[in-house]
Amino acid sequence: MDQQVENIQETFCLLKSEAYIIRKNAFIEQRIKESGLLISERWKVRLTFSDIFRLYDGWIPRIASVMRFPPLFKLDMYILEGTDAINRMYSLKHKIRYEIWGWEYKKGGFLHAPDTIEEAHRHKSIVSNRITEVFPVLCKSKGAKSEGSAIVSDADSHRTEKSAESSDQSVLRRGVQH
Repeated sequence: MDQQVENIQETFCLLKSEAYIIRKNAFIEQRIKESGLLISERWKVRLTFSDIFRLYDGWIPRIASVMRFPPLFKLDMYILEGTDAINRMYSLKHKIRYEIWGWEYKKGGFLHAPDTIEEAHRHKSIVSNRITEVFPVLCKSKGAKSEGSAIVSDADSHRTEKSAESSDQSVLRRGVQH
């Protein structure tokens, strides 16, 4: 009998400022939990204009994002883990946007999550330099197994580590230099 190896990945979901302005941040968090993805940490991040230009390639997304990620805002970023997490979060972000926008659905808004493994690595290396606070998440997602992790935040380097590391298949590990 063949045993199938699970594709356990780590990704993230960064809330944009309009999620707070129209009070959809709790709704987004709830939808992530309902999806079965494990929220292992919540970071507070403060991005610079330079970070935004590095996150987005086109001029229109850059300009629109400058308004969504103002440097004065501390934004929530959820570190997510699960089987095929990047593809699942990619699909989920579009479903969430549709639920919020309704019949006026637009492509962007409310949250950012990487579309590919390569983008996940690139975006995580940018955002991880802007961590202001790290919160371990005690309430795990529905159906997820507890992995007993301890989070240590170093204010100078903004690196975090987990005491109980999962498999080497994890796409984005805290503390790894890219």
